[in-house]
Amino acid sequence: MRHLTLILTTVLLFLITTTPAAPLSPNDICNPLRNALLTFQGAITTGTYSICVPVDAQVYALGGSASIAQIVSYAADGVYCAAAGVDRSFTVVNSREKTAVVRPPQPQVRVACVADNSTLPLSMQDRYRMRQFVLS
Repeated sequence: MRHLTLILTTVLLFLITTTPAAPLSPNDICNPLRNALLTFQGAITTGTYSICVPVDAQVYALGGSASIAQIVSYAADGVYCAAAGVDRSFTVVNSREKTAVVRPPQPQVRVACVADNSTLPLSMQDRYRMRQFVLS
């Protein structure tokens, strides 16, 4: 089970860093069976916005310029989402932990979500490996 989670997160990392991003439509209906509703909360006074991201391992472009401090996930169990920032931050949020802090706060430029049958949170070691993969 742990290997499956690691494989899925590695695939997600590869996709988010190498795939051209498709635009997200703000008019998409957020069906919780096929999509993850993500709320990007701004640092101090930069605002908050929510988007509906398909859980399809595709990379989508984000057009916001607000400096984001945390990401909140309203997704079905077993969904992992990853966001990449303009200054190379990489943040993973899942349906169990619900909230992830963006360090340092910065505009987010790409996002992707993938379904995993496990609802176990990622270990710190897995997060470190994912970060190293994205930043290398």
